[in-house]
Amino acid sequence: MTARFASLAIGVLLLGSCDQGVQSLTDTATPVARIQVRLANDPGLFQAQAPTPSTDAAGDPSATVDQTMHMRIGLLWLDAPSADPLCLQAFQATLGVGEPLDASQTAVVKAGCEDVFAVAPFARTTGQPGPSVAVTPGEVKTITLLDLPSGNVLIGKPPDRVGYAALVLFDDRDQSGELELPQVGLYTSLTNTNGDGKGGGPGGGGGGPGMMGGDKPRVADYIYGATFVSMAKPNTRLVYREGAWGVNLLLFYPFLGCAAPQVGMSWLDASGPPNKSVCQFETLPNRIVDLSAGPTETVRSVACRQRAEHYREPPDSWKPLTPWACISKNEMVVAADPGACKGLTHLLIKGCSTSATCKKPEWGDNAVPPTWWPCNDAPEPKTK
Repeated sequence: MTARFASLAIGVLLLGSCDQGVQSLTDTATPVARIQVRLANDPGLFQAQAPTPSTDAAGDPSATVDQTMHMRIGLLWLDAPSADPLCLQAFQATLGVGEPLDASQTAVVKAGCEDVFAVAPFARTTGQPGPSVAVTPGEVKTITLLDLPSGNVLIGKPPDRVGYAALVLFDDRDQSGELELPQVGLYTSLTNTNGDGKGGGPGGGGGGPGMMGGDKPRVADYIYGATFVSMAKPNTRLVYREGAWGVNLLLFYPFLGCAAPQVGMSWLDASGPPNKSVCQFETLPNRIVDLSAGPTETVRSVACRQRAEHYREPPDSWKPLTPWACISKNEMVVAADPGACKGLTHLLIKGCSTSATCKKPEWGDNAVPPTWWPCNDAPEPKTK
């Protein structure tokens, strides 16, 4: 099936080798590219919808920010995150393929699943997003790139690699001059009365603080616009290509039916489904990219840094504050706490941190479900 193929194939390839990212501007550096951007409307119209400033997750008042908006446009290199199995099942059900979801599973999907064709920042890198520039409505500004994108944000193997980036409009809430990314929310209402580490988890979902490296929490910035949020929606993306163009690169954010991008950097305007796209390429010097503010949940999700752990051992106690559903006697799924970043957590009586069906479980060989476990009478899923 084409839709499923597009959702899965784009996340198969391994990342290239790790090297240094975009460097700070210096007087002696020679730019490799200049990107012209323009804010097309007034973000002040949306100030009332900005998150209420607060302290960080640990209650540190030093993280408090004021309500003045500091709007910037920056470059964000993008990955194709793997869709959660339940989210993918829900998408297939809309196409009449596979088993339909029950009411409780549908509620979890609505609360915790993004578009299966959505894009997101790279989760497996430690580098920050690309450079940004302060903007005012109607004025053309220039983002200067001093280095080519690092191998951390390229797909393929040298010398044949490709990467895609979006321009994002964000409120620089801590005035750092950098885009601080939120993390996909964990289900933070899971509690553990014994304190053995099975419950809880790091915060950072939504517009609130995120752990961006080191010991000090940083305030996550708030996204108001983006040129590329989903492969299934019209988008403008910065393309960087190295070497030969083949099917292995085409499967990453596919735009089938279009010509190959030029070697180096170019702009790509793409629309239509990934399997039958309409494309137009343009060189950087000839293009001013207009970016409009639009405070929708879909736009904000483009900056949600994906987390690796989706499966975990259930805690000793549980308080149902978000939608949940039973998948089987062994597995239940819980939607993350509300916020700009959606996500699902799978709780397994027996399993691993990477899969519900691993051959060598990391926990639960002789486990007894906790007393609150609601899935003891759940039917087993049908198999093909």
